[in-house]
Amino acid sequence: MFEEEKEKSRRRRNDLARMRTKARRIALRMFVDVRGCKRDELIDSFVRTHANNLARCSCSMCCNRRRSPYSKGDDKLTMQERRFVGGDEE
Repeated sequence: MFEEEKEKSRRRRNDLARMRTKARRIALRMFVDVRGCKRDELIDSFVRTHANNLARCSCSMCCNRRRSPYSKGDDKLTMQERRFVGGDEE
């Protein structure tokens, strides 16, 4: 019983470290200064606030196809909807 709890805790720590690493990679691409200097304060705050929520949102910058004002018609359909409209599904 105790080993299972330790394993769960270990897995949660590893998952959080993995998500923080991914958030740091994203932040490094976002917050690069014109001179090439990275803004450490912005990066650290981004990692703290976004490590658990890295999914794409519906804004035009993230470009979620279904909610983007730039997508029209069939571009807003999911792959399953495209197959159904195309006649591949029965």
